[in-house]
Amino acid sequence: MPSKSVILISASSLLLCLAAVPARAADTPLDPSSASDARQAGGTEANEWLPRDTDLRILEIRVDAYTLDNVIGAYQYQDVILLPLGGLAYLLDLAIDVDEGVAGGFVIREKNTFHLDTSRNEVLLKGRSGHYPADLVKVLDDDIYVESALLGKWLDMALDIDLYSSRIWVRSEEKLPFLARIERERRISKSLSHLRRGDEQYPRHYEPYRGYTVPFFDQTLSMAKQYTDSGESTTLLSTTHATADLFLHESNWYLTVNDEGVDDFRVTLGRTDTEGELLGSMRAREYRFGHVSEARVGLITLPGQMEYGAMVSSYPVGLQMEYDRHRFIGELLPGWEVELYRNNALIGYQQTPIDGQYDFQDVPLLFGSNHFRLVFYGPRGEIREVDQRFDVTQALTRKGEHYYRASMMADEDDNERVTFQYDYGLTSNLSTTVNVVSIPLEETTGVVQHNYLAAGMIGYWDALLASVTVIDDDKSGSALEVDLQTRIDATTIGLSDIFLADFVSEEYTSTTKPIARRSLVTINTAIPTSVLPRIPVTLGYKRNQFSDGGELVELSNQLSLSLYGFAMTNTVSHQKITDLPATANGAFNLSTRVGNLRLRGSLAYTIKPLSELSNIALTVDPGSFGDYRVNFGLNHSLLADLTEYSVRANKITGKYGLSFGATYNSNDEVTFGVNLSFGFGYEPRRKEWLADANRVASQGSLSARFFLDANQDGIYNEGDEPLENIGVRVNGGYSHQRSGEEGILFLTGIQPYNLTSITIAPETLEDPLWRMALDGVQVTPRPGHAIEVDFPIFMSGEIDGTVYLNKSGREFGVGDVTVELVDQYGRVIATTRTAYDGFYILSKAPLGDYRVRVSGKQLQRLGVRAMNEESLTISSEEPFVSGIDLYLEAE
Repeated sequence: MPSKSVILISASSLLLCLAAVPARAADTPLDPSSASDARQAGGTEANEWLPRDTDLRILEIRVDAYTLDNVIGAYQYQDVILLPLGGLAYLLDLAIDVDEGVAGGFVIREKNTFHLDTSRNEVLLKGRSGHYPADLVKVLDDDIYVESALLGKWLDMALDIDLYSSRIWVRSEEKLPFLARIERERRISKSLSHLRRGDEQYPRHYEPYRGYTVPFFDQTLSMAKQYTDSGESTTLLSTTHATADLFLHESNWYLTVNDEGVDDFRVTLGRTDTEGELLGSMRAREYRFGHVSEARVGLITLPGQMEYGAMVSSYPVGLQMEYDRHRFIGELLPGWEVELYRNNALIGYQQTPIDGQYDFQDVPLLFGSNHFRLVFYGPRGEIREVDQRFDVTQALTRKGEHYYRASMMADEDDNERVTFQYDYGLTSNLSTTVNVVSIPLEETTGVVQHNYLAAGMIGYWDALLASVTVIDDDKSGSALEVDLQTRIDATTIGLSDIFLADFVSEEYTSTTKPIARRSLVTINTAIPTSVLPRIPVTLGYKRNQFSDGGELVELSNQLSLSLYGFAMTNTVSHQKITDLPATANGAFNLSTRVGNLRLRGSLAYTIKPLSELSNIALTVDPGSFGDYRVNFGLNHSLLADLTEYSVRANKITGKYGLSFGATYNSNDEVTFGVNLSFGFGYEPRRKEWLADANRVASQGSLSARFFLDANQDGIYNEGDEPLENIGVRVNGGYSHQRSGEEGILFLTGIQPYNLTSITIAPETLEDPLWRMALDGVQVTPRPGHAIEVDFPIFMSGEIDGTVYLNKSGREFGVGDVTVELVDQYGRVIATTRTAYDGFYILSKAPLGDYRVRVSGKQLQRLGVRAMNEESLTISSEEPFVSGIDLYLEAE
């Protein structure tokens, strides 16, 4: 390929990205002054900013050569990145504690004292006082979030954030405490256990499958009326998606009916167990029957649609099935849109559901960590995000472990499809896989059943991942694939060579020109930060050699840019086939959400043989107007010389969603449409339906009950008082919903099939003497079922008094004395230390009979003796016990 073409591809991509955004003088503000400039430019928006789910950024932490397994949640507004001070200090072993907007301690060395008081916008570093702009520090989620550059300055370290790779690099001239600890552990036991510090563990709460539960369902009803020169027509559509427990299984129902009758019907039953306890000795984690989908087998099958059949799998739920690519598929109701981001770069968009589903097929996985975000946009302005992380090294099966997956299906013509996959971990760096596939292929002589046997090995050494796969077909030839992936600094490189000997499959069909060899090269890198932020770049090369001697050469280039809340991606492809003129085309996509404004646009264009625009599309959503959200659309096809205008109003609040709108095109065709949608979830305790404008059928649900446990037995009994206005945290995330007067909180929209931590939000406990009997539970939600969890709250008491020392006939309060609360069995259940004047408080003491005393060990150390111990009773009627004074006497 001539070098001028390559230059043309890169230059055109970059110019399109740059033309869509204003120039700026520096990278995202890692300097407090630049953050202040951004704040001032935005008026009061930064001061009024409150975090949304869409502002959350999950970052991997790297320090020197180490990558911490723990990730950290940061918030972004405009170009400001806020990092949690307490969370970062915990992961880096910094001696800084955060409590109710105040942080204190020291950084690495005790002389580097640190104190932060957000109520006064004051920070003390090494005893020197200073102030900071209020909008650079936020108290959120029981932590203090600080703008990244400002926090780095305070901690005397560089915090370099790369949103595209979802990483934060921590660099410090002084050795961080956890690195020093690792060196000590290496010398002692060569252990790196600090990097595997897991999440806090709570008791597991299991709920068995039931014979029948009341279903959860999402319903959409739509009608469209179209007027054209040839007359008018009416289209009706009803879509129902329901989930429930049925016959001790999870059931999933999908029905689409139009004005001609049933258009699509699917039903699936199955079970999921993340711990692999299904089907006895088979130790399956998942099985399904009814309408199922099969996993793609490289070089043989293509991602297919759901068909009648059955499947069983022991693979961990959600595990990537292929090391170099992933398929994102799920339910997508009419009127919804979905964007796919990889490492914060927009790489895909789908608007029209296919059989009620979104389906991003064969999404490449880069060497190293891949952070994907699925962003869903509802017809009423809803925004939902789903995060998934993949690492190509996770494709290796651990040493000694093995997984299998089998499926059997029949297509609409009753042709059988059978796939079986088995993986086994040979060593810590090497695993093997075997696939057996039987599928029908359409050939010139009719449908022929092909039977394939594939065997492969995958190995990982340092920065190199290599795989080899050999395939044999009993009806055609064979195939060999060699694949290499590596990383050099921030650049990932993928090389693949596929040799085909008369090989036929769904991917390499007999109806196309036979391919003898396919070579692929992929490079993912970035243009370094300069005037603009870092710009990720993907370069691709593909060469097909045909059996007749001809060839196809394709060059591709993708540039992504994220700036001021705009996500932009431009892709260009140049193709040359032997004896045919070269062609080149491209697409530019833009998406943003600035304040209440949402904007999405796309340009499709050709470069060769003619340089021209082919299509322009733009959607503008200016925000909410009362209960409605309005959006405007424009789509212009230059090739068809057709322009379409659209306007839609969407009801965005309440128990149901309602949208109506109209479209008009330059052919004088007019369409009016109305869409009504609602979701119904069933609250099992109150035995009532709860309507919601959002989807509920495909999500997990929780019914949490909070009550003041009078007899403190942990069980809800008659006489226990329900507690309202109590909230929970789901995996540490904040929820605004609260329990009602019955003490019940019904929560939907929880990601299914994931181990999920449910904890009480402590700030919602109104009485300071309330004590949580259960810190939290871990559950695995499933669609169509509300998990029932009780959270008893115990009433506690508070004891105060003063410790006096009698010396030389004088009594005075004495500080730093340890006071113990002892139960009737002699167990010490709480301790505290006296203040400088001898005053002490014992808080959150359970109800019961106790004694209060000074610690015996301290009496001996101080050389004094106790003159008294005091007995007391804490009851729900008298939770406060004051004036419990203790007296000491010098020996």
